[in-house]
Amino acid sequence: MRRAVVLLVLLVTHGVIGQVGAGFSGEVNARHVEVAQEIVRRALSDTVGYHLLRQLAAIGPRLVGSPASMQAIRWAERTMQQLGLEEVRLQEVTVPHWERGEKEVAEVVFPKALKGKRLGVAALGGSVATPRSGIRAQVIEVQGLEEV
Repeated sequence: MRRAVVLLVLLVTHGVIGQVGAGFSGEVNARHVEVAQEIVRRALSDTVGYHLLRQLAAIGPRLVGSPASMQAIRWAERTMQQLGLEEVRLQEVTVPHWERGEKEVAEVVFPKALKGKRLGVAALGGSVATPRSGIRAQVIEVQGLEEV
């Protein structure tokens, strides 16, 4: 994770540093370079971001509209205020919201020896609804991800 953050910072700063000779004001670009170098320095030496990420991850899954999503939003607001950011405010937004419908059921219909056997299934949030008539398809059993 740390390598990914450093790589991202380096890619962003490379673009800023590369603009120094690209016809922009030297004074503005020099300041951009200083800021970019400071971002890289802090990314390599400061672990505050990792501690914040750990706190946010501890809230758990945050499906839109869930109590955990509201907890994460309040955490972010409080954390930004504690960090001294100015103009921290929440804005109302409209987002797609999915609620689990009836319990999913998958049942073997063929071969007759297994007819009626229930299989474990779960719907994916935001997926298209199954038609009332159901779905008939072949099933392939796998023992682990390596077989997929």
